[in-house]
Amino acid sequence: MPRAPLPSNEPQRLDRLRGLSLLDTPPDPRFDAITALAAEAVGAPIAVVSLVDEHRQWFKSTCGTSACETSRDVAFCAYAILSDEALVVPDATADERFADSTLVTGEPHIRAYAGVPLITDDGLPLGTLCAIDIKARPFTDTQLGQLRRLADLTMSAIDSHVRERRLRDLQAENDHLVKALRRDKLSLSLENERFQSEAQTHSRAYLELEKLTGQLPGMVYQYLLRPDGTSCFPYASEGIREVYDVAPADVAHDATPVIERLHPDELDDVMASITISAETLRPWVLEYRYRREDGTYRWLTGRATPERLADGGTLWHGFIHDVSEERETQTRLQLALRGGGLGLWDWNVRTGEVYLDRGWHEMLGYEPGELEPVLETWERLVHPEDLPNAWALAKRHFADPTQPYRAQSRYRTKDGGWKWIDSSGEVVERSPDGEPWRMVGVLVDVDETHRVVDELIDARASAEAASRAKTEFLANMSHEIRTPMTAILGYADLLDDLRLDPADRLEHAATIRRNGEHLLAILNDILDLSRIEAGKMQMEIMPVKPAEVISAVAELMRVRFEEQGVALELDLPDRGLCVRTDPTKLRQILMNLVGNAAKFTKKGRVTLLMRGADAADGRTDLRIEVEDTGIGIAADQLGTLFEAFTQTDTSHSRRFGGTGLGLSICHRLTDLMGGTIEAESQVGQGSTFRVVLRGVEVVTSQDPEASPASEQNRADASLSGKRILLAEDSPDNQRLVAFHLKKAGAEVVVVDNGRDAVREAEAALKDGRPFDVILMDVQMPELDGNAATWRLRRTGYDRPIITLSAHAMADEQNKAFTSGSDGYLTKPIDKDKLIAACATAQRRTMEFYAKAI
Repeated sequence: MPRAPLPSNEPQRLDRLRGLSLLDTPPDPRFDAITALAAEAVGAPIAVVSLVDEHRQWFKSTCGTSACETSRDVAFCAYAILSDEALVVPDATADERFADSTLVTGEPHIRAYAGVPLITDDGLPLGTLCAIDIKARPFTDTQLGQLRRLADLTMSAIDSHVRERRLRDLQAENDHLVKALRRDKLSLSLENERFQSEAQTHSRAYLELEKLTGQLPGMVYQYLLRPDGTSCFPYASEGIREVYDVAPADVAHDATPVIERLHPDELDDVMASITISAETLRPWVLEYRYRREDGTYRWLTGRATPERLADGGTLWHGFIHDVSEERETQTRLQLALRGGGLGLWDWNVRTGEVYLDRGWHEMLGYEPGELEPVLETWERLVHPEDLPNAWALAKRHFADPTQPYRAQSRYRTKDGGWKWIDSSGEVVERSPDGEPWRMVGVLVDVDETHRVVDELIDARASAEAASRAKTEFLANMSHEIRTPMTAILGYADLLDDLRLDPADRLEHAATIRRNGEHLLAILNDILDLSRIEAGKMQMEIMPVKPAEVISAVAELMRVRFEEQGVALELDLPDRGLCVRTDPTKLRQILMNLVGNAAKFTKKGRVTLLMRGADAADGRTDLRIEVEDTGIGIAADQLGTLFEAFTQTDTSHSRRFGGTGLGLSICHRLTDLMGGTIEAESQVGQGSTFRVVLRGVEVVTSQDPEASPASEQNRADASLSGKRILLAEDSPDNQRLVAFHLKKAGAEVVVVDNGRDAVREAEAALKDGRPFDVILMDVQMPELDGNAATWRLRRTGYDRPIITLSAHAMADEQNKAFTSGSDGYLTKPIDKDKLIAACATAQRRTMEFYAKAI
């Protein structure tokens, strides 16, 4: 460090300094109070009253350091006394005058310095009042102004010291004169007057100090802990009256009046903190409660710097403020934050320290204090994928305050999960050049909102997918229905040609029938699916040989395979196996699976395989497979294969038709039967569909009346001599049904509404010629079929009534049975079933109706 040049008036300056008799004098409370005020005023950890002689700078008073002096060669103050203005060094490491000073490179590691020269009335610099920080920083104009005022107060204290010294000298001289020159009364009077004048000057200096401390909030004080454990306040500003409800004189010799009014819950903590500060000479900092005269407690915060005295006692210089209002405000803020589900954070950008309140911790499942309050903690908790975006938004706010900081990120909770948190904040303190120094913000838990939004997004995606599937299904259904309808209407037109060859006429009629049956199959698929979804599909469990059901299905489909040139093979080693299950639904499943195999297999073979695995308690797991060598199914389509309204190919140019319901119906029927269905496939190599009915009961002797084909038996019945009333409002259906009945030998009476049906039935019964059967349509004018049936039953009519309806749902059948119907036939009417029903019609019992209800 280059040695500072000497002031131009160096000899006069040194003479004046020596003449003050201030060097190497004991500590003085007035100067100690000034350095404590200086440190507080500029927010620096160290403040010094420094006097510069030929070789050293000697410290009259210090705050924050125990040093007594340093060499003049390394002293910042040696430069400060060269000017009347304050010397300000924001960063000593960047100043060539001081960068290599031992005070910078070593203890106390000075980084920032502000020194105001202490100048006598005739312009001689004695030293400085300086503030020192161990961090590089600027000093504001306000802080420098306060430092200058305190420097003036320091000069007043120096003048007071000189006057006091002179006063003591004069007192000694006066005593000497009194003893030696008692005769010279006039001289003694003059000296007494001068003594009084000096005393008044000294008093004015104290008043100036009191005036300055009176402008500060709270109290400025010195607290002395004596070696014997007693304590007092050697100096206390008038602010002690507001803080402690006592006068300075009340505690000047004994601090007990203050100590005995500390809150009982905190008395031990306060005394322990004083003991620790005395032992370590670390600053005393504490927040505590104090009882005032009216019995209320106030929150106080204190800070003081200790020094060890020669007698072993400890003297603190510091400040105490009443922070009750701030505490109340903070409590309200915390309650508001907790009530709103918010967490508070406060980030010191320069140091990286972060304050995280209780709500912040609880939001992530931590206890307060469990997380280290540093920036790295935040970086560790934020999801790695979200951290870059959070930093980018923060830096954008640093650069442009008009751009708010708000980031939604996932935070790691204590239990290891992730929670969505919305964080927003604002820079509240910046350096003079605009760099962020402090940022404050809040957090809010938005995890539930994110979950709901995600669910809504998923629901919307599912709804859109379902909507697309149904749109595609409707388009497909339109194609599937219009195709046979085109054939039906077209060939019906051809039948109008009377010149048509009889063979062609028969072929056209067969085509119409075939396409009509195809339409009926489509409607039955939709109805089956509706019944299953509504829970109305009933199981009819009976003894059945699965091998016979499989063989029957194969026989029905064999002609189609032969036409395509595809082999249909059976692998049924256990043909005698008999189990209890629903043969109709098993047949329906197999018809769908084998029909699909026929549709998608144009060469090769289709194999039907059945295996029964032994299970406990007379049960078995029945496994049936349909294996083909067809086009196969892509892996990404297997997951949706059994969903309703779904096809593996929905393009307009698809090569294969179908409603997209068959496999869904198979899946749901298998569920009803307590089994599972699954598919394996490779594109170009074929597919295997596997049905497993688990734990079906094995029958040792088959019921002779149970047969897989029993549902196809027809009643070989004739209606000769039967009188039948047909209630039907459609003329076309009237002609068709009456034609079939009359051809079977029946006498038929036709009416077109329910009211006429009731009248005809009652009249025939009265005439002694009752109808053997009434065929009652449901939807008719004036009185519907169910109402007409109910009206007849109320009058005691006990002849058979069979309902005719285009509704095939179970609910509609229940309505008919509840009204009193004995049977239910769905349209389009099967001729054989119609005749058989009429031939065997019997009156059902009331117990049946009760079960139907």
